[in-house]
Amino acid sequence: MRNLGRWMALAVVFLHCSAGIAIELQDSDIGIVASRLIAHQHRLYGTVNPSNLMDAMLDDGSWENIDYSDRHSVDTDGWQPHIHFSNVAQMAVAYSMPGNACYKDPSLLDKIQKSLEFIHVWIGDPLVYSDKKHPNRRDLDNWWWTQLGDAQKMMVALLLVKDDLPSSDIRRYSTFLIDRTSDPSYLGMNLASAAEITLYKGCIENDAQLVHKGFSAYASILELVDTKFPIKAEERTGEGFQYDYSFHQHRRQLQSGSYGFDLIPALTNSMLFAQGTSFDAAFTTENRSVFSKGIQEGHLLLSYRGTMDFGCKGRSMVKKGFDETLVGKIKKVDPQHADIYEKWEKHVAHGGDFPITGNKYFWDSNIMTHHGKRYYMSAKIQSVRNVGTESINQENQRGRNLPKGATNILVTGDEYDGIYPVWDWTRIPGTTAIMDASGAYLPDGYLYALNEFGGGVTDGVSGVIAYEDSKDEAKYNDHLTAKKAYFFMDDFMLCLGTAIKDDSSFPVATSVNQCLQNGPVYYGDERGENVLDVSTTTGDVHWVHHGEVGYLFPSSSEITIQGRKQTGSWKSINGTQSGEPVEKDVFSLWINHGVNPDDACYQYAVLPNKTREETAALAKDFPFSVVRNDSIAQIVYSKTLEQYGIVCYEAGMIELPDGLMIEVDRPVICLLEVSGKKYDFAVADPLYDDDGEDAVLNISVSEKTEKGEVKEIAKLQVDMPQGQYLGSSVAVDCAAGVVVR
Repeated sequence: MRNLGRWMALAVVFLHCSAGIAIELQDSDIGIVASRLIAHQHRLYGTVNPSNLMDAMLDDGSWENIDYSDRHSVDTDGWQPHIHFSNVAQMAVAYSMPGNACYKDPSLLDKIQKSLEFIHVWIGDPLVYSDKKHPNRRDLDNWWWTQLGDAQKMMVALLLVKDDLPSSDIRRYSTFLIDRTSDPSYLGMNLASAAEITLYKGCIENDAQLVHKGFSAYASILELVDTKFPIKAEERTGEGFQYDYSFHQHRRQLQSGSYGFDLIPALTNSMLFAQGTSFDAAFTTENRSVFSKGIQEGHLLLSYRGTMDFGCKGRSMVKKGFDETLVGKIKKVDPQHADIYEKWEKHVAHGGDFPITGNKYFWDSNIMTHHGKRYYMSAKIQSVRNVGTESINQENQRGRNLPKGATNILVTGDEYDGIYPVWDWTRIPGTTAIMDASGAYLPDGYLYALNEFGGGVTDGVSGVIAYEDSKDEAKYNDHLTAKKAYFFMDDFMLCLGTAIKDDSSFPVATSVNQCLQNGPVYYGDERGENVLDVSTTTGDVHWVHHGEVGYLFPSSSEITIQGRKQTGSWKSINGTQSGEPVEKDVFSLWINHGVNPDDACYQYAVLPNKTREETAALAKDFPFSVVRNDSIAQIVYSKTLEQYGIVCYEAGMIELPDGLMIEVDRPVICLLEVSGKKYDFAVADPLYDDDGEDAVLNISVSEKTEKGEVKEIAKLQVDMPQGQYLGSSVAVDCAAGVVVR
């Protein structure tokens, strides 16, 4: 058993939490937590050989290859002085890990102390060193290094050598670890990093209250964040877990697959570190509920096998997804839902069925996900209520089109794995854009959209998401407008576009997919079935099949099918990455609208987890029909589900093929299932009108008589969701002759 040394004091500290409950903190629990932190760092670093670092260290504790005068981190070298902090942490790992050749080596400990002393002298005043606004701050580009990144290495080194250096020296060095958990500017993942530093500082300084403060800061992240009204995309106070369990960071921006992706293991580990100790009380029942739902109703639904939806990754396209090790840890934190996590583990590790099937619209984040047992599809849109994406620190420099109706289509889960350096960013799947590289360029900062209309409806099984793409000539020289809708019904996604107009000098196209090529590409036209050579452009394609996904084209369009090598580099999308050429085989499929389209349209369907034989058969007997696709309404009917998906861009009456007529008094997105004289609706407000008590949608259901007269047969008055559920879906059903409110 590890000797916990100074941590085994038996003092007891009573701390009153905000709820007025006295929490009894055992100082002896600091030792338990610290031993878990040490074991965690040993697992992260693994076996470290410090010989080269020891040999290269100068007499003053520095390294000659580090430019300590570096003031800029946004370049190919990163933040040079951070290498020093990393070196110290590595040496401390080697020194403290039993079985390492340098375990408890006095000469290594001497080197570690010299490097710590150098930091102490070089930094001077830690507050000046890390002050975002101080003119003498070290890094002029990115505050993160000096406030968080450097401290996260320093805390590791200090904890690992704590018992082997004089306590007075440890205290001097630990002044660099500043408790920032009370700083209101720290939110989400940044607060988790601050909490980690405070937690380590508490263990290093044997301060039970500081340890508890670190755990409490973690717990505070596990609270749902209230949206402020009117909703503004640039609002910063709403960062964190939303009421739909998506995760926001950097204003109202979906970041579940980037900052939120890093946050889940941080929260999971923190709860495991506290488990079974007096510090466990920092996590309330409500905190644990948010954690559980944040996983099952948020992150899980935005993932598939080993990947996260690229629409929720922000500027961090290189991140992958959850692995079975992390899922196993989550199961320990939330054992009540072990059955779901075990299915998730099998899904991630062995390709088993996805544990939760169905449709969800994340109304706080403008993204819809659709899971089958063996596939995943999604669509992400933009609106004035959300930041579409961001380009910061030279990352995501070609991401302008990411929120403009981008779709994920996954069966294996590897379809987009590492494709991003070779992507043609003018043809992100699902988007309609000009085919010119300048149109994909995203200036440094946040992408704010201009369109009010943008939302979705779901009944948990089917869903519809739609938005009106408004041009932004002033900021992006963007001349393109369009109305785009995505219907997720049964096992297909039907995509409609209309009112496509652009007056630039470049061709416009709608990208159906652009993914890694996996096997041959087949397509069917008037001549029958064909195997693609390299590329073809034709106007009579009925279906295409590639990589377990089928594509149907109900109406004639000029379509390009392509399978060829594409080259690029990570530096082309992230200025700090390698410029070495990357080459990959890529399958592309897109619809051409030509130059200066005026009221162009398209329609296509995606059928995942289908063979080419199934795809060819469905092309002869579509499982759906397109009822309407114009600037007023976009309507689809699923023959399998006997359900309509309806997008109304304005108030008025729409007529359905069976003589049924639906009238609404405001723009709406809805699902309608008709069974005899019974009408089941799911409705949502795509404008997110914050009308309070006046938020009522009036729907009348009519039918034409044999004489052609319109007869009202039912009326609904629907109280639309308000407050934190504004933009979410509400289900209502009625029978003929009944008024429902």
